[in-house]
Amino acid sequence: MLKDLNNFRRGIILISVGALFILIIYLIYLNDIILKPMNNLVHGMRRIKHGDWNIRLQSSKAKEFAIINETFNSMAAEIHELTTSVYEEQTKAHKAELKHLQLQINPHFLLNTINIIYNLAEIKNYSVIQLMCMNLVKYFRFTTRTNQVAVTVQEEMEHMESYIKIQQVRFPERITYEIHMDSGAEEAAIPPLLIQPFIENAIKHGFDFMDHPFHIDIAIGLIEQGRLQIVIMDNGNGFPPEILHKLSSGSYLEHQNGEHLGISNVQYRIKHLFGDDARLEFDNASGAGARIQIVLPFRTVEQFTSY
Repeated sequence: MLKDLNNFRRGIILISVGALFILIIYLIYLNDIILKPMNNLVHGMRRIKHGDWNIRLQSSKAKEFAIINETFNSMAAEIHELTTSVYEEQTKAHKAELKHLQLQINPHFLLNTINIIYNLAEIKNYSVIQLMCMNLVKYFRFTTRTNQVAVTVQEEMEHMESYIKIQQVRFPERITYEIHMDSGAEEAAIPPLLIQPFIENAIKHGFDFMDHPFHIDIAIGLIEQGRLQIVIMDNGNGFPPEILHKLSSGSYLEHQNGEHLGISNVQYRIKHLFGDDARLEFDNASGAGARIQIVLPFRTVEQFTSY
């Protein structure tokens, strides 16, 4: 027995080495057939979860996983195609809504303007009629540019000047305005008719019973992190506390009956175009009237239309 003990030990070692070798081969086989395909499947599912619809799984040696991978690839392709179609439809719907919102022109403004032109014609004030008609043409030429999702700040300000000049004819010596613009801000792209609703509301509600000219101040500048800031202020009566509270909380827009459609129009558009990257704030300036601040990401017209 003692003589055979060494042979017995060698046999145990050989058996152990053989078992270890077989185990290693089995683990390699198991990894290649089950673990690796399983990891690839989990990785593919995570990529799909994060929006990478181009991920595709390689064919597996195991028949079962080959069927799973083929089904996964087919499902990913179909979801990608469906997602693209839905996104394109949503984009078309949003563009149609934006065009509709851009065409929501206040008919009272047009009727009042035509009535003023008629009264001016009666007194034969032809120079003012020419000025009024020129600004009216500029105004409506701009408002009907529904093929554009964005315009430059410079174009928007030219439009605003036409609008305010029309109002100055309507209310002689009662409205003044001033525009401050940082260098470079004029090339920024914004949605058309973004500022006009706030000017309309200011003129409509801001200077009732005032004994001094109603002044509108528009400041446009570039701030940190490549953002555009638009501040609209006036020296009028400001927002009543209850209206200011509702505007700040958003409840005012939820319950408004269409009288102030322009504000909800602007909020709707910047939400769909910029998401959480934009903000719209309302408050009353110290010792002055209403103050509206709009902060948007800085984009050129080319960058804007490519989103």
